[in-house]
Amino acid sequence: FNGKKAEIVLAIDITQKKEEEQRLKLLESVITNATDSILITEAEPFDLPGPRIIYVNDAFSKMTGYTKEEVIGKTPRILQGPKTSRKASDKIRKALENWNSCEVELMNYRKNGEEFWVNFTVIPSANEKGWFTHLIAIERDITLRKKQEQEKEQLIRELTQNISDIRQFAYITSHNLRAPLSNLLGLLNLTEDIVIEDEELKEILDGFKISTNLLNNTVEDLIKILI
Repeated sequence: FNGKKAEIVLAIDITQKKEEEQRLKLLESVITNATDSILITEAEPFDLPGPRIIYVNDAFSKMTGYTKEEVIGKTPRILQGPKTSRKASDKIRKALENWNSCEVELMNYRKNGEEFWVNFTVIPSANEKGWFTHLIAIERDITLRKKQEQEKEQLIRELTQNISDIRQFAYITSHNLRAPLSNLLGLLNLTEDIVIEDEELKEILDGFKISTNLLNNTVEDLIKILI
């Protein structure tokens, strides 16, 4: 420069770029280490065979038994099977056709054919121009919760049946058993005005009165317990 050797130094502020790289690394770390299964697919097509998988995290492989190499380029339909809800699948498709996020619970299948329940959330992702380019799906294994819900429903059914049986038993006790017992008590009261000279017969009637009164007390207690 002006006849002397010189160096040109160009300085460009890359603070924003570094911050963006750091943010991306953080997001990548979150996705990679998440306990929920995360898979990313192409945005389309919605018709068969469906959008192809381009990324899955380690949690996906742990949950499904499929390695990354086995699912990249395939569609999420490889996780579906006979018991996968058609209604839930149609709900997902309808939401995505309008580029809306969607959350459902449905039955999926592991690589070994084992059934498992997932809470499935899918979110369309758009680029800076607003064009939807990818679908991000998050799956959480809710098999244990579903099993507990089914056990609870079974318990409720059993309790409902037991209550019905108790009500039926209470009705039988308070009506079918109470009526003849009341008749017996009434007949025994009538014998109070009858003079009985036969000591053996008198002893039999006294024993009958005692047993009938004990039975009546037992029935009264039983009715109280049932109520």
